[in-house]
Order: sequence, then C-alpha cells, then structure tokens
Amino acid sequence: MGRDGDPGTFGDASRAVKHMNDDHIDSLVAWAHYYLNVPAHITDVALVDCTEEGFHLMVEGVWRMIPYPAECKCDSARDLRKVAVYMHNEAFAKLGLAYRLRSGYYKRAALMGSSFVLRKVQRNRHVVIPAVALSALAIAYYRRRRR
Repeated sequence: MGRDGDPGTFGDASRAVKHMNDDHIDSLVAWAHYYLNVPAHITDVALVDCTEEGFHLMVEGVWRMIPYPAECKCDSARDLRKVAVYMHNEAFAKLGLAYRLRSGYYKRAALMGSSFVLRKVQRNRHVVIPAVALSALAIAYYRRRRR
C-alpha cells in the first residue's frame, strides 16, 4: 500500500530502477548476496521494479523480491534513495572486508570521493585557486625565512 493506504499511490519508480541498473550494479549484486543469500559467484543481477512491497530483482533470470528493511520507512518512490543507501551500507558491512576488497568497494569509494572533491573545487574555483596560490606563497616564504 502507498502513503495513503491506497494501491497505486507508491509512485513511478522507473527513474530509480534505471539509475540503479546503470550506475549501482555493485549494490544490486551485494543486495542479492546478502539479502537473498545467492552464491558469491552469481553477478547477473538487475533491478526490475520497486513497489510497496520491496525491490524486485532478476537474479540469473529468476524473479526475486527483497522487502524493505524494517528500519526503513518506504511509503513512496521518493523514499527509495534513502532505503537503497541504507541497504547498500548494510549489505557491504555485513558481507565483510574480504567481500569489499574482492568487489572493488574501496576503489569505487575512492573514485566517488575524488570526483566529489573535484566537483566542489570546480564550483568554487574562485575561492580555491586563490587559496592554493596563497598557501604556496606562504610555504615558499616560510622556507626562505628558515635559511
């Protein structure tokens, strides 16, 4: 049931489904391994739909459903992002360090962090560039004075 208790009020989740399949396949695979207990060698996973009941995945051609965790309230498609992030974090945390190393979890985290910093620098270059230049001048001045 949706937010008002009526069927059909959950909303359109097609954008979230496309985004997850295009950009977060690693999360979907981790969900299948953790929440559905599929063997680690299985990586053919796709998100098919998100409904009031949960995330619907196709795992090796078999339709499977992962209910939303009890800790997360998901009354509409607007809530999907926070639930997906929660499930991503829980799955990777519970699957352990070896799984995170094998799956490239840390490499992706580093890339995401560096792209975040790069975007911030690009948006605020009017502040960042003078700050970096001033820092370089201060370091040069300090080194020169120490001689």
